[in-house]
Amino acid sequence: MIHHTIMYIQQIHRRNLLMSKIVPINMRAEPIQHALLTKTAALLHKDRSTFILDVAYQEAENINHPNTHSSRLH
Repeated sequence: MIHHTIMYIQQIHRRNLLMSKIVPINMRAEPIQHALLTKTAALLHKDRSTFILDVAYQEAENINHPNTHSSRLH
């Protein structure tokens, strides 16, 4: 399951790199949240923004398509 999740996140990241238009997403975080997100992103060799977007996108996919276990891109 972890391997599938990592592959899915990598596919999302590749898709994000190919997008022709990028739009900003702004948010505020508590210092402890900021620190944990930064640390976790670094463990995955990602920047914090990419990590947050990848995980949020995956969760949105899970919520919007709960019965699919595919790594297809939308």
